[in-house]
Amino acid sequence: MEQKILTFMKENGIAVFAEADRTTGAVHIEKLGDLESWDLFQQLVLYSDVETLCDSTRSHFPFQVWGQGGTGCLLSWLDGGKAVALFF
Repeated sequence: MEQKILTFMKENGIAVFAEADRTTGAVHIEKLGDLESWDLFQQLVLYSDVETLCDSTRSHFPFQVWGQGGTGCLLSWLDGGKAVALFF
């Protein structure tokens, strides 16, 4: 699975991938590059908890896009109690 994630990140210019699992309470993070600013990552992932991150993605839209300065994040809910955040 990790190789698929890394390949996807390389092909799509994703610097950081974070997957929150509501069932286990764990967050899996893969980092390939640097972000212009780490503030958005800190707000959405580091200074948050899995429940909050998952709840923020549960809307009627398939995904949400966040931006701060030159850093963007696509945040989406996955089936199976997981949320994923792609930082670019």
